[in-house]
Amino acid sequence: MSQMLRRLAPPVPPRPKGQKNKGWHGLVLGFTWLMVGCTPTVAIGELKQQPAASLNGRSVYIQGKAVERVPLLDGRIYRIEDSTGWIWVLSQGDRTELELGQVVKLKTSLRYQPIQVGQQEMGEIYAIEEP
Repeated sequence: MSQMLRRLAPPVPPRPKGQKNKGWHGLVLGFTWLMVGCTPTVAIGELKQQPAASLNGRSVYIQGKAVERVPLLDGRIYRIEDSTGWIWVLSQGDRTELELGQVVKLKTSLRYQPIQVGQQEMGEIYAIEEP
């Protein structure tokens, strides 16, 4: 079987003397791009349409433009907006500060904050940026 494959496969030219095989670098870079670049994101508008209880604690990737920033003592809150809606994202610690207008993709954990107004509950979904 291996002899038949050798006859069917085109011959591989010999590597010039002193040149190392660097083919695995492309494989590693391609795999990294696949894992990071193809991570599915959730539209913000879809999150707002789901029941809040089903979202609490759920990890999702969101992508959108940073349109507003509120500084805090130990972090910042960003309003991230996509074509379907917006969400507040809490970024804590020494994370890199986002520039307003910058399009970002963030791994987040969703939270629901209930707000009681009279007899009506008017809560808000927000996200905490994960490392």
